[in-house]
Amino acid sequence: MFRQLRRKFIGLSMLSVLIVLTLIMGAVNLINYRSMTKSADQKLALLAGQGGRFGSKPPKDKPPGDFDAETPFSSRYFSVSLSADNQVTASDTDHIAAINAEQAASYAQKLALGGLPRQGYLGRYRYLLQEKSADQAKSKSNSQSQSKETGSSDTTARTYYFLDTQPQMQSFYSFLYGSLAAGAGGLLFVFLLLLPASRRAVGPIVESYSKQRQFITDANHELKTPLAVLAANNEVIEMDYGTSEWTISNHRQIDRLNALVEKLVLLSRMEEEGPRLNIEKVDFSQMVLEAAESFDAPARTRGRSLTISVAPSISLECDPASMQQLLSLLLDNALKYSDQGGSIEVTLASTAKGKLLTIRNTVDSIPQGDLSRLFERFYRLDSSRNSKTGGYGIGLAVAKAIVKTHKGKITATSPDGKSVIFTVLLP
Repeated sequence: MFRQLRRKFIGLSMLSVLIVLTLIMGAVNLINYRSMTKSADQKLALLAGQGGRFGSKPPKDKPPGDFDAETPFSSRYFSVSLSADNQVTASDTDHIAAINAEQAASYAQKLALGGLPRQGYLGRYRYLLQEKSADQAKSKSNSQSQSKETGSSDTTARTYYFLDTQPQMQSFYSFLYGSLAAGAGGLLFVFLLLLPASRRAVGPIVESYSKQRQFITDANHELKTPLAVLAANNEVIEMDYGTSEWTISNHRQIDRLNALVEKLVLLSRMEEEGPRLNIEKVDFSQMVLEAAESFDAPARTRGRSLTISVAPSISLECDPASMQQLLSLLLDNALKYSDQGGSIEVTLASTAKGKLLTIRNTVDSIPQGDLSRLFERFYRLDSSRNSKTGGYGIGLAVAKAIVKTHKGKITATSPDGKSVIFTVLLP
């Protein structure tokens, strides 16, 4: 148990740190990427606004924040103009050595024919598309005269501006890889810190649980003897004075205390060590059918109706004694807490996920939704689950432990506030 708690503590702590580091590194790198892209877009907009060249100064209305006197000389860029039928009409590769005119044309035509967005990345280059009508490409006077003759033209001239962002990309990826390495180092450092810290963190929990288990074991030994004496004394009284309502009541209370002690010890052993299971392949359909039918008479006596729907020939590898105890606990729980005149339904089916056992019983009133707290020891949902039913709130905890040892899953829900559905899924 100590190792399991340590693993869970370290695992949850590492997961929390990983989420925090991922959010921080993701946010920082996203801001870095957006800043790099924004700077490139500002330069491309400046190029497009000034006919494909930076000039000595940026426009006074919207100067880029990182534009300085060295920007025209440190930036590598080129541009390509295409006609409406994607033919190159002009290109400028004077400001970049890695690209010639043919390569520049292929980049532009790839964008034009590929239907890519107006702005984005193409490899190491950030690009911007500027579209102008054919009329706008000519002088203002010629444009006005042609407009009068032909009206607005549908022909569009396109110019692609490309900016080499490799230096910025290298800086971005260097920072990204550095942050990932720092994050991995941070996780390793946290893991090394958690190794000794986890011992101190889970130590008190393990100690408390061990004391609780020891108390249950001691209580078992300490209570068994006086209960046996009380039972013997009660039998002597019945032999001398005959059976009475008080001696019968004594028998019932002694039996209840014995059952409580046995369940507590069983639950403690199952949670700590796990029971010693004798796994066999059984006819689970027949087992469920026999268990349910044994509750038919008690159900009718108490005014409940019992409906059984069991698919035939469902086999299960399990410990037969534990599985019979599980069925008895769930059926007994349904019988005890169902309302007067209510119904109990037992269903067994085979699904893709495993064997599905469902036990549903009606109740007077119960909170709607998830009822997983019913599996806690000594938990009582409301006044309807009181000592008059003869239970102590241990049975469902034992049932959950049995299902867990068989690597299954058990749930309790109320879909309408008028019924409880216990679902057991076994592999």
